[in-house]
Amino acid sequence: VWSDSETGSAYYSRGTVLQGDATLEPGEVARFHAPAQTCEFVLDAKVAEDPKGRLHLVYVVPLDQGRGVYYLRSDDTGMSWSDPVRVFDAAAEGWQRLGQTSLAVDSAGSVYAVWIRQSMVRGTPEGVYFATSSDGLNWSPATEIVSGLMERPALGISRQRQLHVVWYDAERVAWRHAWSIDA
Repeated sequence: VWSDSETGSAYYSRGTVLQGDATLEPGEVARFHAPAQTCEFVLDAKVAEDPKGRLHLVYVVPLDQGRGVYYLRSDDTGMSWSDPVRVFDAAAEGWQRLGQTSLAVDSAGSVYAVWIRQSMVRGTPEGVYFATSSDGLNWSPATEIVSGLMERPALGISRQRQLHVVWYDAERVAWRHAWSIDA
C-alpha cells in the first residue's frame, strides 16, 4: 500500500515470491481513493488478511473536513475494493489532526483499528485510540487507550483471541503494551 505524494491517491499491489528466487512476480495495481468529501490525502494505510483470504485496509485522512479513519475491504485479493467506511469522524469530534494507524483481524473476521490523535502543532501526538467492528460496516465508538506523547501503535491478536496493542511512549522513551482478554 502506498500513496502518491502529488495527488494523495492510494494504491495497493501484491506480488508472489518465486520459488528459490528473490524476484517478485508483479501483481496488478488497484487504486482506491479517499471519499469525495475529503482532501484526497491518504496517510498511513495498513492492510491485513483474514482467515477467509479477504483483505482489510484502514487509513487516515489527517486534515481538512473529511479528516478521520477509514476502512475498506477486498474480497478478490485486492483487485477491487469496497467503498470507504468512516470508522471515526475526527472533524465531527473536533479533533485537529490524526496520525499513524494499525489494524488486525481475528479468526472470526472481526476487525480492530488503532490510531493516533495529533495536535496541529507539529503533529504532536496526544493519545492512542481504538475501535472494532464485526462486519466492517458498523464500528464501535472510539475508545482512548492512553493519552500523551504516544507514537507508532501496532495491533496483534493471539490464538486465544487476546488483543494486544503496543506503542512507543515518547515521554518515557519506552515501548508500552496493553491487552484485552476478550478482544
